[in-house]
Amino acid sequence: MRPSTVIVAALVVGSLSLGCRGTSVSSPDGTATAKEGVDAAVTDASAIPLRDAGASPADGSATGTDSGTADSGAADSGTLDAGPIADSSAAEADGDVDAAVADSGREDSGALDAGAHHYFDSDGSPLPQWDFIWDQLYAYFGASTPDKITVEHWDGGDSKFSPPDETIVLAPGNDRVDTIAHESTHLCNYALTQGASTMNDFRFFDEGFAEIMGYNIASEGDWYKTLALAVAEQANEAGNVSFDKVQDWATYYGPPSSGGTPNWWAYQVGSSFDYMIQDTRGQAAFHAFLVDIGTTKDLGATFQNVFSSTTSAMEQEWLNYLSQVQIDGSAPAVVEMSPADQATGVSLNTPEISVTFSVAMGDNICVTTPCGSTGVCYTNAYWKAHNVLAIKVDGSLKPGYAYHLVLGGKTCHLSSYVGVPLPQSTWQFTAASQ
Repeated sequence: MRPSTVIVAALVVGSLSLGCRGTSVSSPDGTATAKEGVDAAVTDASAIPLRDAGASPADGSATGTDSGTADSGAADSGTLDAGPIADSSAAEADGDVDAAVADSGREDSGALDAGAHHYFDSDGSPLPQWDFIWDQLYAYFGASTPDKITVEHWDGGDSKFSPPDETIVLAPGNDRVDTIAHESTHLCNYALTQGASTMNDFRFFDEGFAEIMGYNIASEGDWYKTLALAVAEQANEAGNVSFDKVQDWATYYGPPSSGGTPNWWAYQVGSSFDYMIQDTRGQAAFHAFLVDIGTTKDLGATFQNVFSSTTSAMEQEWLNYLSQVQIDGSAPAVVEMSPADQATGVSLNTPEISVTFSVAMGDNICVTTPCGSTGVCYTNAYWKAHNVLAIKVDGSLKPGYAYHLVLGGKTCHLSSYVGVPLPQSTWQFTAASQ
């Protein structure tokens, strides 16, 4: 889940607001098209929304015409919301986030107060459901973690953070563990690096680490690491990984404010650098890197200070690390359909239907469904797991109705997480007569 626009602002004390994550998921041409009397939707999110078995499906904001009704053109365009975490209080970080915390220059408030709240809305009311995020951020950032984080909302296409007033601003549908942890990480990193993390030269590891922390805290760390390293290695093979490139973040990520399309994979490349340091030198060393960059504001100087290495040597170490990544390039296949393909007498009370794939999938949702009074429509499609696409049934199945769904299409595909497309597949079943 990423923004449709991201604004990378210059560091201006007192007015800094950096664009970051978003929630809009739309088709390449901005429409959901209809054909042959059924509604077909193509959704494309170039980066990764958080998937959770308890996540709610799309809210129905993507609309289409009823099944069997002639349609004169494209159906209404819309967005799909990946949904909130079902039980955020149970989420725990994957991996080690309790590395030694260096002095950030801020006074530590002391031991954690179990009764204190740390997230508040714009009216000053506490948001206790997010306090567990703060606890895990504090375990890593210590005194660099803001005591009070204000959560605001706006109608823009991207979520963002404002370090001077310790505020995160969420786009519609982004009240989610991974996004709140991501934006909050930016605030912590800003304090830890004395503002360096918001500089164009250093946004690559800042965005990368915000991704890592966001998915770790949302219990999605292992999956995100697998995906991030695979994406980064693909960028490496294409010659798109170097410090010269990533340190010009406004160009590397893309200038969407001027009409360009951002390179969403840049986030994963940034994460791969962070993973390289953590895996080869340890969490404490990465933390020391962040602290030192705040003093030097110079990548080469920090490499020398912390790792006794040169920029060129560190870059080669990074590329060597990526070259060892094993990418599963096998084509995805359907391994299970529920109801089964060609099944008959399917219960009218079936709450949802789902299809399971052989590998973790990318975020595109490309499925043709009957919609209308049938209870099965693409607007209720969501990723239940990394390899499970589900559609919530609206009400109940239509008695005696013969359902015909198509996974993929001529101009869109369901693809593996590394982009290998699923061959177009059909899925048919018939509901019980009563």
